[in-house]
Amino acid sequence: MRRFFLGISCFWPRIFVSSFMLLLSLAPITLEAVRGPNPLREPPRLAPANREELQDLLRLLGSQRPQGDYCFDFKLRHFPRRGPFTDYRGRLWGGADEAGSLNRIHLDIKDSPQDLVLLLQRGPYPRAWKLDADGEPRELSQAEWFEPLLPGVLYAPFHILMPFIYWENWESLPPERVKGRPARQFLMFPPEGYRVSVPELKAIRMALDAKFNALLRADLIDMQDRSLLSFKVLTFKKVQELWIPRSIDLVDTTTRDKTRFQVEAAALNLQLPPEIFTPQGLKADPPLIPIERFDFFP
Repeated sequence: MRRFFLGISCFWPRIFVSSFMLLLSLAPITLEAVRGPNPLREPPRLAPANREELQDLLRLLGSQRPQGDYCFDFKLRHFPRRGPFTDYRGRLWGGADEAGSLNRIHLDIKDSPQDLVLLLQRGPYPRAWKLDADGEPRELSQAEWFEPLLPGVLYAPFHILMPFIYWENWESLPPERVKGRPARQFLMFPPEGYRVSVPELKAIRMALDAKFNALLRADLIDMQDRSLLSFKVLTFKKVQELWIPRSIDLVDTTTRDKTRFQVEAAALNLQLPPEIFTPQGLKADPPLIPIERFDFFP
């Protein structure tokens, strides 16, 4: 990973905020100011929607694909409730195929010559691979999707795969404001297979921007209806006429620890070799991106 920074590196999409963490995937949008004397106190004024209309919104969210490949340099900053923060550097290359969005992630492992290298296939049938210590790709089990990317951070593959946007069992909740914007809320219930991997997971509560159908917040809800983890999009940045999520927090609501994903440089509308988004392709380095293709953020 260190040699990539000599050229240039990368991470997440533009407001493909549907790629935890992320995070991280979703369709380009243009954000407009919310007008009014005190928009945070005004109730959301949304036209009623029936179940069929809400189902269409979920299908649209799940079908969004990036227009062109992209590459982000990013930083994960972990804030424990007490004590100093810790930074981790990484990059993400993004693309898509007929099955859905693809993310290749490299994370710098401190005091190790080898990066953490992941390939994540998003969509109705998500999959994830990791480059093991012997340099061979290995597919991760569903239980491993919930394991932190690195010790001392909250982000896990699940938060980037975001399989919950494709879950078929869901309920609608009353609308609310998120970051000052009217948002429609959904309670997404996991398929039975998740009961084995994460028995405490009851549902994911997610909020979608009512105008742009972009993910603004997602909460992991346990069997006692408590929020265990909360994913919050904090800020956006305009890059090459598109808006990307600049910073996203993942908060452990029990310990109050949090890990912040922050984009530091972005290159959009790229054409990356398809083989870098294959399991065997993880064994080779992705091509360097010319530095002039990047926008850097202070």
